[in-house]
Amino acid sequence: MADRSSRFYNAPAYSVPAADRPGSAVVLYQPRLDPPPPVAGTYRVQPGDRPDLIAHNLFGDPFVYWRIADANPDLTLDELATPGRSIAVPEKR
Repeated sequence: MADRSSRFYNAPAYSVPAADRPGSAVVLYQPRLDPPPPVAGTYRVQPGDRPDLIAHNLFGDPFVYWRIADANPDLTLDELATPGRSIAVPEKR
């Protein structure tokens, strides 16, 4: 069953043959072209923070770290975990 919190829930998808498993396929999702979500504020990254831990602290769910990544499209996941960096926090849904 699909995870309703996933950024790919109900996203267009297509299958391609799996090169290493004849007769099977891999499901690929088309990239989202949505604009970054509205920003509710900022968060200063603390030592030991990771995107999943920040998402857990802010939203109560570590698996929605991608929402923080979407709100900071110019940063990599490693850059989101740089202590002292101020990152955008998306609005809660």
